[in-house]
Amino acid sequence: MARKPGRLRLIAFGAALSYFFDPDNGRRRRKLTADRLASLMSRQGKGMIKQAAARKQAMTQKATHLREEPKPQPDDVTLARKVETEIFREPDVPKGKINVNAENGKIVLRGEVDSPELIEDLVSKARSVQGVQEVESLLHTPAEPAVERCLRCSAEMEWRHGTWQCPRCRLKLGCCEGEPQSCSPPSAEAG
Repeated sequence: MARKPGRLRLIAFGAALSYFFDPDNGRRRRKLTADRLASLMSRQGKGMIKQAAARKQAMTQKATHLREEPKPQPDDVTLARKVETEIFREPDVPKGKINVNAENGKIVLRGEVDSPELIEDLVSKARSVQGVQEVESLLHTPAEPAVERCLRCSAEMEWRHGTWQCPRCRLKLGCCEGEPQSCSPPSAEAG
């Protein structure tokens, strides 16, 4: 039984010899086989060259773009939208309860969230956005009172006539000014 594979190899080798060295068609068969092998090697070689070139290009691009290129300072609206995109990426963030404002690279986060850990997480995400120079957090938990600060002068805002108003510079925030806030009075003044 062990000798049968050896015999089969000898029979296959003999058949190949008679196929390629046939007096009538042997020369043509040898030429066709040589041409096909050369064509196969050429195609494989071209494919390997293309793969090597693609790898070189990919490595060049990776080396060129190791760090994000500095971009010009975005305008306030763009910066606020970029921060919103970053902090609202997680599904557990209460999107309707947080307001993001931007003024000259300073981001102000206002609203009510469930935990102090979430506040820290949102502030760190806002700081990581390119173009943010400063982050002021006016976020609070349900147990803490809401404190609104003015975007321009950082004075404490007051709830008057259905909007938050700054007593110092008269800046107004609220539904009547087109701001996407809930326009609800502080809980101490609700009544």
